[in-house]
Amino acid sequence: MREEKYLSIDERHRLIRRMHNEALARDPGLRGYMLSVYSYMGLGVLLTAAVSISVAANDRLLETVSSLSLLLLIALLGLGLLSGRIVTRSSMAVVQLCFWGYATLWGLLLAPLLPAFAEIDPLLIPRAFLITAATFAGMSLYSYTTRRNLGPLGSFLVMAALGLLVALLLNSLIFQDGLAGFLISTTVVLVFAFLTAAETQAIRKLYNARDSSGLRERKAIHGAFSLYGSFIVLFIHILNILSLSRV
Repeated sequence: MREEKYLSIDERHRLIRRMHNEALARDPGLRGYMLSVYSYMGLGVLLTAAVSISVAANDRLLETVSSLSLLLLIALLGLGLLSGRIVTRSSMAVVQLCFWGYATLWGLLLAPLLPAFAEIDPLLIPRAFLITAATFAGMSLYSYTTRRNLGPLGSFLVMAALGLLVALLLNSLIFQDGLAGFLISTTVVLVFAFLTAAETQAIRKLYNARDSSGLRERKAIHGAFSLYGSFIVLFIHILNILSLSRV
């Protein structure tokens, strides 16, 4: 205890934060809360995969979905932007509907991509999924073990992600350069890998042992929205990197 008198203010803050994190790690309520977040996210990914595979296997349905891609993209972006407000202000039934609808929209949008990537290499999609899952698990583990506050990094990464979105749109619509696409996808993977860690840490900090079961479930779905979106973006760009590497 005598040594604490000589700790700097920053060292004291780090010590308090570490003690707080260690206490949370022993909290069974936190483990249940995070398990709920990952369960929603995992089921969302499974739903997306099921929708994508089902649509891709039906030529007529695939053609219809492809013709509606722009409308589906607008609906997806709108739902993603409004997810925070929906989770906090709507009924639980609406919150559930929006989350599963979000996963379904992603499945519809991904469906036209599957045949194109499968033509390059039938193993490309499962390989990209396994790499994505390993990356996601690794960055989630990092968020649990690091003593750094990832909040400021997360804010920077969100801004970087918006800049990358603009660059991606410009390259897709105007430049259509393969090397630029490869570099953008590589940068996106790096950004969203660390964003996954920052989001996981932020989701953990939202936990409060005094929350009601309903509020805790809302927070879990809100966290699942964020992690699910990062997982899908990682998957798409890892898939793009692998495909460009084969060309």
